[in-house]
Amino acid sequence: MGLIGSFLELTRTTDSDAEVTEVKVDLGGNDLLTAQHYQPSGFDAHPLPDDYILLAPGPEAGSYVIAGYLDGKNANVSRPGDLRLYVRDGNGAVKGELHLTNDGQEPDWQATAGALIARADRVEAELEKLKTAHNDHTHVYQECSGGDVGVVTPGDTAKTSETYSPGSVGADKGWVT
Repeated sequence: MGLIGSFLELTRTTDSDAEVTEVKVDLGGNDLLTAQHYQPSGFDAHPLPDDYILLAPGPEAGSYVIAGYLDGKNANVSRPGDLRLYVRDGNGAVKGELHLTNDGQEPDWQATAGALIARADRVEAELEKLKTAHNDHTHVYQECSGGDVGVVTPGDTAKTSETYSPGSVGADKGWVT
């Protein structure tokens, strides 16, 4: 017989060279249980507080494993045959999703790519503004070459000879090539 409880805590550990995830579950009435968390290969999802957990009997007498989770806060919008994956912030609000529909319509990858390109263009424009501001800035300085040769008075300005190159940002840290 299975059990249903509320998520309390997730812990990642190593057991005999295997990475395992254990979840502490509140079954109600001060009855707590820790069970191993299984997911399909390639998935790495973390339940949130207020998620409900379905526990199934485990391989050892009296043990349980986690068979699934239920997000009780967000509306189920998928229709029969749909597949919807979504991510949530720490408060449980949906922050992104991939919704494959039963009518054969693919997600609008063009719109998604276009939105990302537009965002990159805005970042590039802001970097260009910074580059221009840096390259056009001036310094207040005093220069004295010694002897009787003139002295530039305080308040005179001169354009710096150093220029900014976007490719140099983070190059020393390996962020760009």
